[in-house]
Amino acid sequence: MTLGLAFTACSSSSDDADGGETTAAPDLTVNGAPGVAQDEIRFSVLGTKTNNPTGSCMLDCFSRGIKACFAFRNSTGGVHGRRLTVTTEIDDALGQNQQGALQIITKNDTFADFGAAQLPTCWGDLAKAGIPQYVWAIQPQAMAGQDSIFGNAGATCLECTNRTFTYAAELAGAKKIGALGYGVSESSKRCASTITDTIELYHDKTGQEVVYKNDDLTFGLPNGIGPEAPR
Repeated sequence: MTLGLAFTACSSSSDDADGGETTAAPDLTVNGAPGVAQDEIRFSVLGTKTNNPTGSCMLDCFSRGIKACFAFRNSTGGVHGRRLTVTTEIDDALGQNQQGALQIITKNDTFADFGAAQLPTCWGDLAKAGIPQYVWAIQPQAMAGQDSIFGNAGATCLECTNRTFTYAAELAGAKKIGALGYGVSESSKRCASTITDTIELYHDKTGQEVVYKNDDLTFGLPNGIGPEAPR
């Protein structure tokens, strides 16, 4: 996963004593800007670690990537002399994303937030509070209409058919398809419907068909994936 963060500012030019042209340092003093100090710009990270049902490294890996990016930028002088630092890290434990957001909003001591959450129920609250967010864009519906939320990739169209589903089945030599989704995640439920819509759209060309659909699975799949496999 690659994280990119760009800061831009206007600069002006002035003549030096020899008649040459020098670039004046931009004035980045922002009165009352939370998290912006004379020598650093502070950020928070809010994501899922505890109770992560996928078993993947979300919060820790996301945070390590941010810090690695910051370390590189700081080694070149930071942003106009200010170091980029992560000063707050919050584990939302899957179901406490909004509480974590309220903690960030209340402290009001970070410029922006990085988010990697399975269930990002707080993005709207952070946006309303004027806090920019740089997020893992797996929940496009939570990003909709929010100009201050920037994803690691473009927002996915969950309602659009996707030929990669039929292609993956073709590579596997499969004709009978099962579509699965988590019931607690609206994005996952929509993805399951996109699978069925795609298979039906190209059925005449591929001969593939959806024989089983379950978009109400619980996180963690306590009984494993076996019981959900079509027979």
